[in-house]
Amino acid sequence: MLPKRRRGPNPLCPQVGAAVTDELLQKPCAPDSPDSPSGENWSAPENTLMAQQLEIYAREIQQYYWDQRRLEKELRSQVEELRQSRQRIVAVEEALRKEIAELLHGRVQTRLVVAWHKLGQCLDLLDTDMLKAKSVLRQTRDEIDLIRERDVRQAAHLLHPSVIQIGVRPAIQSLVSTYADFFKITVTVDPQFARMDDPLDNHVPEETRLIIYRVLEEAITNVYRHAKATEVRIGLSMSGEKCVTMVVEDNGIGFDASRSKPGLGLTSIADRVGAAGGVWKIDSALDHGACLFVGLPFGAPEPNRYLHRIAARHQVP
Repeated sequence: MLPKRRRGPNPLCPQVGAAVTDELLQKPCAPDSPDSPSGENWSAPENTLMAQQLEIYAREIQQYYWDQRRLEKELRSQVEELRQSRQRIVAVEEALRKEIAELLHGRVQTRLVVAWHKLGQCLDLLDTDMLKAKSVLRQTRDEIDLIRERDVRQAAHLLHPSVIQIGVRPAIQSLVSTYADFFKITVTVDPQFARMDDPLDNHVPEETRLIIYRVLEEAITNVYRHAKATEVRIGLSMSGEKCVTMVVEDNGIGFDASRSKPGLGLTSIADRVGAAGGVWKIDSALDHGACLFVGLPFGAPEPNRYLHRIAARHQVP
């Protein structure tokens, strides 16, 4: 904090009364100058003390100036990052809408047309072949039930996975079962997190559960598309009382993390985790798989140095 400048003329140096300028900093009042008070002569210690005070003021003003410049630069950087983050979120939302639209317009609509056509056949067969009409009707019912059970459920799941309301572990098991035919997936949950994620009395905030699920969904999708892995290991644990960490490791082909540019999946992870005040990192090396670390706090999104220290210790196995 800058010292308060005196109002009015300084008894030792009248020029200092209004403002401190570069000229005054370089040329302090001399004892015998015309500006010195009449009848007063400065001693050498007084002159030295005044020069030292002015030098201190000048350094503090300069430091204040550069601090302001640094803060302005950081603020502009944060505003730009926020703008880019919003653009990425919009891109992810549009990709999701497109996927749902393709599901409804493609597969669901096609199956509904088939069911409609079979119902028309039933109408034609009612007067001529009742047994066949009943058979076609049963097939149509099965087709409609399949649409309800698989396609409509899938569309609803894309919008919001209802299983997340029960807990993280049931949601993860539901997600893992989708990829069971492509690679082996092992899920490890420490006892402390298991107690927090109790379906009967869940203490993990629902928004945190949803972030864990969406991040894991992106991670496993990336493994499926790019890693050529045969095994994936997922670990969930508590770090402290109100921080959860998740590690996703695979034994795939890996990649050069220093040269790879994050795609839409990783930027989506970054935006979700960052909005919650968490931290994340991904380590990989060619032919050594990849390791994704995510740390999330419970509650307000505030920077968490503890999670940063934990993330720094995680490396590719």
